[in-house]
Amino acid sequence: MAKLSDFQKEKLMYYFKFFDRDADGQVNLDDLPELQEKILKYTQWPKDSTIATYCYEVHKEFIETMIAKTADNDVVCKEQWLQTWSKIIHGAMGMQDFPIWLQLLPKVLFEIIDRDGDGELGEAELGDFYENFVQIPKGKVRELTSIAYSQMTDNGNFPLNNTLYEQIFANFLLGKECYGPGKFIFACFDDKIELPKYKVDYSLLSDQGTKKEPIQTKPSRFRRGSSGVMPKLHYWRSH
Repeated sequence: MAKLSDFQKEKLMYYFKFFDRDADGQVNLDDLPELQEKILKYTQWPKDSTIATYCYEVHKEFIETMIAKTADNDVVCKEQWLQTWSKIIHGAMGMQDFPIWLQLLPKVLFEIIDRDGDGELGEAELGDFYENFVQIPKGKVRELTSIAYSQMTDNGNFPLNNTLYEQIFANFLLGKECYGPGKFIFACFDDKIELPKYKVDYSLLSDQGTKKEPIQTKPSRFRRGSSGVMPKLHYWRSH
């Protein structure tokens, strides 16, 4: 069992609220319809569309699995939530170390944010998610989004596609301190926002003889689902 830092607990308790739609201090399947309704209202996906069904099933599987791991009256309370995450996180270094039912969570979240469906998150899409889904105050959104997008893309040098977003989501789960872009998954920890203390290792790019050049926002060459060449991000387990 991994010992969760105070910041990990803060992040994971925000994620608890993401699922606890009726705010009763418990996560169970009764929360799922309201969560799905919020997602459909934001994305404008048709209720019976493939992507809406996929989203529902991923969240249903996640909640059912978390409940099964607690074995307590078909609900997960706050304490059980943290205890279960401490077991799941133990020994993990990235999303590839998590079970498939958990690996699907950032994929679904990415689809929710990717309003134009081009397989890459733009700064405007990120800001829209912060303001209208996470409901960050409008007066803070513009500056916060600019900082978030810069840190998540290494100042625009890498497209914020699904592959990179999953790495950042792993930092959200595994990062013990506020360093690294994981805090910008929901961007609701503004007291933790400061200059990053992680570094991006570009050795992968150098090894392949690829010149590192700035990219334009949402370039057409990155198609939906494209992974591209991604940097190795050394910030998963900050101590």
